[in-house]
Amino acid sequence: MNTTFPYGFFIKEKIDTEVLSISSLAPKVLIDKNDIEKIQPYLDSLNKTINQKGITNIALTGGYGSGKSTIIKTFQNINHQHQYLNISLASFNDIADEEGNRKAKKEELERLLEVSILQQIFYHVKPSEIPDSRFKRIINVTDDRILSIAIGLIFWVLSTIILFKFDYINKINPTTWNQKFFIDWIAIIVVVLFVTGIGLFAKSVIRLFSNSKINKFNIKGELELGDNLDKSVFNEHIEEIIYFFERTKYDVVIIEDLDRFESTDIFTKLREINILLNNTKLITREINFLYAIKDEMFNDNKERVKFFEYIIPVIPFINPSNAGDQLTKMINEANLKGILSKDFTEDVVTFIDDIDMRLLINIFHEYQLYRKNLINDIDQDCLFAIITYKNLFPSDFGELQKRKGNLYDFLSKKTDYIESLTESIDKKIQNKNIEINKIANEANYKIDELKAIYVNNIHQQIPGATSLYFDEIVLFSEIFDKDIFDKIKICENICYNYYTPSYHYRGLHDLNINKESGIAFSDIENSINSKYSFSEREKFIEDKKNNTSENLKKEIEKLKIDKIEIQSWNLKKIFEEINIDKYLNGFSENELIRNLLLNGYINENYNDYISLFHEINLTKDDYSFERKIKSGLYSPFEYNLTKIENLIKRMPEKYFNRDTILNFDIVDFLAEIHDKYNEKYNSIIEILGNEKKKSIQFIENYIENRKDNLELFIKSLCHSWKGFWHHVMIESDFTTEKTNYYLEIIIKHADIEDIIVFKNSNVEGYIERLPNFLSVLNDNHYDEKIKKLLESLDIKFKYLDQPTENTRDLFNYVYENNHYEINVENIILMANNATLDEIEDDLLKANYTTILINGCTNLVEYIEANINEYVKNVLLKIPENNSESEEFTIKLLNNQILKNETKFNLIKKQTIRFSDLSKIKDNVIRENLVENNKVFPNWENIFIYYDQFENSEFTSILINFLNNEPNYKALSKEKIEKNNQRLENFIKDFTIKLITCNELNYDSYIALVSCTTYNCNNVTIENLSYDKAEFLLNSKKLVLTVANFNQLKEKFPTLHIVLIERNQDLFLTKFEDYTLDNEDILILLNSAEIISKNKIELIKKIDDEIIIEDKEIGKIICNFLAVSSYIPLEYNVLESLFRHSNSIENRIKLLNKHIDKISNTEIQILIEMLGSTYKEIFRKQCKPKFSNTPFHTELFEKLKSKNLIIKQELDKKEIDKIKVFAKY
Repeated sequence: MNTTFPYGFFIKEKIDTEVLSISSLAPKVLIDKNDIEKIQPYLDSLNKTINQKGITNIALTGGYGSGKSTIIKTFQNINHQHQYLNISLASFNDIADEEGNRKAKKEELERLLEVSILQQIFYHVKPSEIPDSRFKRIINVTDDRILSIAIGLIFWVLSTIILFKFDYINKINPTTWNQKFFIDWIAIIVVVLFVTGIGLFAKSVIRLFSNSKINKFNIKGELELGDNLDKSVFNEHIEEIIYFFERTKYDVVIIEDLDRFESTDIFTKLREINILLNNTKLITREINFLYAIKDEMFNDNKERVKFFEYIIPVIPFINPSNAGDQLTKMINEANLKGILSKDFTEDVVTFIDDIDMRLLINIFHEYQLYRKNLINDIDQDCLFAIITYKNLFPSDFGELQKRKGNLYDFLSKKTDYIESLTESIDKKIQNKNIEINKIANEANYKIDELKAIYVNNIHQQIPGATSLYFDEIVLFSEIFDKDIFDKIKICENICYNYYTPSYHYRGLHDLNINKESGIAFSDIENSINSKYSFSEREKFIEDKKNNTSENLKKEIEKLKIDKIEIQSWNLKKIFEEINIDKYLNGFSENELIRNLLLNGYINENYNDYISLFHEINLTKDDYSFERKIKSGLYSPFEYNLTKIENLIKRMPEKYFNRDTILNFDIVDFLAEIHDKYNEKYNSIIEILGNEKKKSIQFIENYIENRKDNLELFIKSLCHSWKGFWHHVMIESDFTTEKTNYYLEIIIKHADIEDIIVFKNSNVEGYIERLPNFLSVLNDNHYDEKIKKLLESLDIKFKYLDQPTENTRDLFNYVYENNHYEINVENIILMANNATLDEIEDDLLKANYTTILINGCTNLVEYIEANINEYVKNVLLKIPENNSESEEFTIKLLNNQILKNETKFNLIKKQTIRFSDLSKIKDNVIRENLVENNKVFPNWENIFIYYDQFENSEFTSILINFLNNEPNYKALSKEKIEKNNQRLENFIKDFTIKLITCNELNYDSYIALVSCTTYNCNNVTIENLSYDKAEFLLNSKKLVLTVANFNQLKEKFPTLHIVLIERNQDLFLTKFEDYTLDNEDILILLNSAEIISKNKIELIKKIDDEIIIEDKEIGKIICNFLAVSSYIPLEYNVLESLFRHSNSIENRIKLLNKHIDKISNTEIQILIEMLGSTYKEIFRKQCKPKFSNTPFHTELFEKLKSKNLIIKQELDKKEIDKIKVFAKY
């Protein structure tokens, strides 16, 4: 049930299952069997040592909180055979910590310790148990006792009066007794009362005077000593101590907390007392002193064993490594399992360095009480963290509630931490703005234009340079090459080349290479722009080209969003990004506080965990929602809020920048009174654009579930989040139907300007791919907005559905304003809707021709304006579209806007052959037509194509065309002759190029060259093949000229001989113009084509030296002249012929022709060259015989006439022989 206390404090509803566990902070007495088993070794050791004779000083050692007291208490509870005296000492830090005379302070401390021990010893028992003690205490006299004493006194006084006044004294005198009378019982009673009173009084007087040395001993521990203040308290009152143990039955004295005073002297005195007690004859039992002290009490190990007979070390019962288990146990016992996270509890106890069970219990108790009194939905880990902090730093916790202290200072400086994060973002934004300005300030150059500025400056700086030098000569026109310019950019000393007048040749200049200018490219850069280098300016141009400014602006927007988001971060998020250590100050050495702060367990919402909630302006649920927002926790979007305006007023602006604020009720409320809370509404809308999963979920759920304020929501969202459509289209997994719905509400509610921004997210692409877009809204009220949107986004529909009556107006707008993509489907759709005729079949065969002849004005204009796109996407895409008319195809090919590549593809696709190449204006297109064999083969088309080149040459394309068999056969039917269109020189030049074109195949060459009427006088035919050159000779196209002869001689072996053979007379006429080698002469002399007459002429023109030196020539000439008509020869030539020739007959015949022109001696020499037999002709008395032949007969006759022989006659024995009679 809820309990409301005065002043409006709200107490959380009690949870029946939760148990408020009460555990004393005092040492526990363990009763659980499992717990006792854990300390059983200690219990056994204590029992043995206490019972062991002679061991009277026992130490139980362990750290603070190790469980020493628990062990002792449990031991006492189990072992009732002993009488236990417990002594636990208080702190005297006011004495121990003061500065001054340390010795005096130490003595004062020890005196106080002794007094405290005496107090606890003597106040442990009733005064009646030690009646003879000289320590007098204030005795609590009850009213009943006072009344009984008063009554007793009255009776004693009455007995005295009666005894003496009424003479009862005599009645007790035995001499007055009379046996005849009865006993006077009144007298006896009076006497007894009187005597008892006297006896009690005497007892009191005796005890009073027996303790006369003690003046005063009160409950405050103040002890006034009698006659010696300087003595030890223990020594002064040792008799009292012995008397105490003599009168009582205590045999185990348990002393705790003595180690906190850091004094070992007190142990010495206690040991002395223990020895005295155990040695006195007054006490018959053994008295054991059991000390519970910390391990580090005695720094000297020898000192430790000096004080104690036995030491029992205690392993800590709880430490940071196992404290989590103990805390878990307490949590389970209190039915709080799952309330605190396991990770948190493990962390928090791990970082408490000096944790003990009492501290852990107290933290848990306080946590339970706070939990009971605070509202339900606070973070329990955070609450426990605050309570832990409260117990560890109570003073600072007190200051925190006053808004002071170390923790408050840390938490209150959140804005400083945020500034340290946003500073770097501001710097990034600043740098990006600088980049944007740099790009904007750079002139609209192209890269080559920028290079030209620097190249021109190099010209100015080095005016005499004709070129530059980088391992090789680089012309200024070549500098624009990227690789070369990159070399220049890193050049520290530009080298150049220049001309100087030549010393050797007047009017000429010498080139000087690799002259150092002493100018670095950086100098050129500084002279042009001292702020930015060339590379930087080049990057600016590239950035401008690549729209980098827009990208930078987007990055700036993203950084601004990040900055807003950072300002709403909680401390945990902040310190995930920055180092916390430099801000901790007072907690710098405390790992626990560092951990709690880093993990957000202690945060800026600490007030929620140390104060109660007042339910006045907010409901409990509203307050819970507020707390979660401030704590960075999420609530369901549909969380119901009641007092929304009060909640909004309580929330600072920064919380509206956190996505934890996202709530349907808040968004609707802010939308309804948008004018009043527009900034907060817009802040929430800004959050929704952070693209986080939570924001996306909110948007989708809000659009799906809330319709009343959807218009403002969509309008604001589209304005704020430039990437909204990108999410809808790319990031989401929406169905097509849902995506279309989002598009519908965006178009309906968003501003046109904001939808235009979605171009960056390709909203136009989605619209363009939506065939039914014109009917998506299905509401003609939005037609004008849609038209404006189509215009603003420059929509080009890829496909459109057939128009309906409802969409006809929008369809006509699309057609008239060209808001459709040029493709086959759209063109056919638009053409069919623009004319009443059925033209679809024609559109498939000759699309362009059909559209032009049917007068689709808007369509024609749109096509002409986008002719490249039309040809590429329509004409070339329709498979059957290969029947365009020649006229309209020529129109397309002559369209300068149409790209050549597209024209090429169009040429390939069409089947027509162009009859007149002159109608094609572009030489490149002409070339492509020829290449694709799309030109009718006639010499005029060939001339047009040939003439378009600057040097008028046979290109490979033309050659391929001419090598095509149908083409060269068609051309071979037409002679190449000059006409009105072509001058003679053109025809001559073309014919020469044709004749000298070796790339034509042989058949084509024969057919085409046969069409020419020109003979080659000075035509370079050296590149022709042998068979083509031979054809020219055979067809008499090649005339004898020195050039032709030399070409043939050099390139075509033997064909130059053929050329001579075809032109013998002309050759001999200009013999001196031709260069013949010996082999040529030999071939000519052997040629059957050369007539004898011309051979004789040739021999006449041959240099004598050649005949003399060349044996083969000499042999042939000798043989030829032997049978030919006479030609005069020099003797040396004649002699060489004799020497070279092997034919005796031919030599003799030749000699017969020249014998009259030479001397007898020369005759004799020549005859002797004929052989040994012939030599005998000139030997004395020799009569050689020779075959009977005409040439012998002639020779011998001429020798006889020359008187060189006696006679010749037929041999009588050998009639076929002639005998010659020598003269000698």
